[in-house]
Amino acid sequence: MRHLPLRRLQALLLGVLLGAGLCSPTVGAAEAASRTIAVSRTPMALPFYVALQQGFFRDEGLDLIVADCLGGQRCMRQVQEGRADFATASDILVSLAAFRDRNWRVLAAFASSQDELRLILRRSSEVNAPKQLVGLRVGVVPATGSQYFFDALLLTHDVDPRAVRQIQIQPEDAARMLAAGQLDAAAVWEPYASQALAAAGPGAGVVPNQSGYRATFTIVATRGQGKGAADDDVRLLRGLDRAIAFIQREPAKAREVLQQRLQLDAAAASRIFAGLQFRLNLDASLIKSLESAGRWAVREGHVISANQPDYPSLVDSEPLRKAKAQAVAIGLKP
Repeated sequence: MRHLPLRRLQALLLGVLLGAGLCSPTVGAAEAASRTIAVSRTPMALPFYVALQQGFFRDEGLDLIVADCLGGQRCMRQVQEGRADFATASDILVSLAAFRDRNWRVLAAFASSQDELRLILRRSSEVNAPKQLVGLRVGVVPATGSQYFFDALLLTHDVDPRAVRQIQIQPEDAARMLAAGQLDAAAVWEPYASQALAAAGPGAGVVPNQSGYRATFTIVATRGQGKGAADDDVRLLRGLDRAIAFIQREPAKAREVLQQRLQLDAAAASRIFAGLQFRLNLDASLIKSLESAGRWAVREGHVISANQPDYPSLVDSEPLRKAKAQAVAIGLKP
């Protein structure tokens, strides 16, 4: 008598049991559908770098694919075009994107910094105050926090932004263009600001940030993908909150992650890290920032419509309420 191989016998038995409804297959975390997040290459994204290194998203049951992008504008576009489920984006980008489409939601704010954006001067000896920038060539990344910060800095010193020759650039171009003498200054975020400062040479300098603008980073997500997607929203926020707790508990280790991920020298990593604040939250200050940026966008012609979007309606507070209820302020629309 010929005997069936053990594995084949087990497979036949499982088939009989499934057919009889006596058992059912289970789906483990590893078999769950992967989600994609577009993460901007910036120190503000440190909680994501930490969460990935420490496995916090995996521990929460979220299979996350990370797509690095050079700037939140490119990250936001991936969500708008359906190429990513989540993205990191500054408050300025969220505000302007709301004029174009609203097929996405804001899940939370998680990072802020007064030093994220810097104005790098090619020849610091020639510029002692923002008023001396009139007529000079200053690189800005259009319709982003770069341009918003620079305009705010000029207006704080009673300088009309139109009096300065604003040259449209991408953040990764700032270092090369300053070194080549194609720009007199550049307003960019980290780590491109540190790279630009080093590339510009020994005569370069930094204008102190007196704009009053504090950059805020948010998480945006696509709309309407069912209960599984809603559960993943919560998993993402819980993993991120664990990363923020790790940064607060182990600052030296977190700073090392920042230095390695963005290829910074130790001095730059320490300076940048000292200016970062991380807190998962949704409150009225975010709405005020979005509205302020919206008014700027209309005034400067970055958008066609003169009507302000309904920013509170873009905020989906339910996932954060489930992940960390105390992080949600009263008054926002769910």
